Amino acid sequence: MLIYNWRINRNTVFLSLLILFFSSYVFTYYTTIVQQSRFWIAIAYANPSPLWYLTGPCLYFYVRGNLEDRIHFRKYDILHLIPFFVVLVGMLPYIITPFAFKLQVADAIIRDINTPRDFSPNRIIPFQTGLILRPGVMLIYCLISIVAILRFPYAKENFRAVPENQWRFSRNWMLLLSTVFMLASMLSMFIAFQYNENALITKEEMNGKSISLLLSITLLMLPLLLIVFPQILYGLPRNLNLLRRIAEEKSGSADSEMLSEQSLASKYVAGQQPNEDPFIELSQRILKTMEEQKPYLNPEFSLDDLADLLDVPKHHLYYCFQNILHTKFTRLRTAYRIGYAKQLLATADLRKITLDAVGQQSGFASNSGFYNTFKAEVGCSPGNFAEKHNSSASGLT
Repeated sequence: MLIYNWRINRNTVFLSLLILFFSSYVFTYYTTIVQQSRFWIAIAYANPSPLWYLTGPCLYFYVRGNLEDRIHFRKYDILHLIPFFVVLVGMLPYIITPFAFKLQVADAIIRDINTPRDFSPNRIIPFQTGLILRPGVMLIYCLISIVAILRFPYAKENFRAVPENQWRFSRNWMLLLSTVFMLASMLSMFIAFQYNENALITKEEMNGKSISLLLSITLLMLPLLLIVFPQILYGLPRNLNLLRRIAEEKSGSADSEMLSEQSLASKYVAGQQPNEDPFIELSQRILKTMEEQKPYLNPEFSLDDLADLLDVPKHHLYYCFQNILHTKFTRLRTAYRIGYAKQLLATADLRKITLDAVGQQSGFASNSGFYNTFKAEVGCSPGNFAEKHNSSASGLT
């Protein structure tokens, strides 16, 4: 998701990092408490701990970016990184210590899980304080994110420009995401309190089966949901053109036609969605651009090119194809190319132009791709189609 899907919606960068950083925390817990592998404890124990303080900001930035339909940073956003930098400074001496020393620490932990009480790898934050602080910070960010999600519909102008169905889906997903991490943080705090209160705790007491099972189930839900519901990656697209119209109506700067009761913006009432999806207009622009400018005739034409041509984010296009046009970009592009090829085959003088040239002019990158696609879509070869519809095609096979 981090490598590929950020091109669809850049907010997924924060979602990817959130899952990645939290997974490193779970991996450290597993190797230290459950498996107790000497090598992996030396690798995972304490070394990635600064990253764990980024899980909360990643969740907050992801939710905020979805609600605002863009990635942007404000000056005070640097404050969210303060815990990370404090822990990083405190952890640097341990991080750069030789691996042989970390193996010794691993041996001590395997012998007695209470060893970290007397040896804190962080020079600034005591070990037992860090146990509470990490999930505590995450819990605060979960609550902030949930409040932001629940308050979003009250910003009526922004809410009106968001597709209702996608809002419901994205809202439920973001609430579930925040709730899952809130539950995981509460379980982590429970384990931390248990460790701090019991001076001679055992590995078995920290590795309660019911807690581990509940935490595992909640965390497994996240990747499964991403696989089953890819529309999560579409985010919360917002029709900026509609927002501009609403702003014009409010300021009185629009002309009389735009201010008429039949205008699109006037169909919105406070707290409600219109009958029409606010992205119908963009879907119509997609079709109009394909028909009038014929960008599909370029063999290299891609969804990125269409996004640049329309000057809209890619996840807006994904939403339109999935929810309004009910097709994929590749299928729509192929349909236009086949339609153009059929027009050429029916009208061109095929004594002067070859079938291969028809495929090239229609935007197909290879002759084999043209022939195979045409036969699959039309039900006959380009030559047979031309013989039926073009008098200059006699003798073609």
